Amino acid sequence: MPFLTCLVNFYYKTIHNVNCFCNLMLRVQLQLLTAVVRFWIVADKVACQITLFQLAVHILHFPCKLFCV
Repeated sequence: MPFLTCLVNFYYKTIHNVNCFCNLMLRVQLQLLTAVVRFWIVADKVACQITLFQLAVHILHFPCKLFCV
């Protein structure tokens, strides 16, 4: 029985950590998107750099998609 309790605790702890990780990723993504918008308003000529920002957002969002099914 203690083994089962341990297993359940581990499971919930892991799920909690994944949720924390995903929340963190979403916050980072939001900050990046804000940076993209600000950058676009300030210097709309450099579209290449804006694309790089968007690429970074997608790369950062990938682990979240991986963990949050």
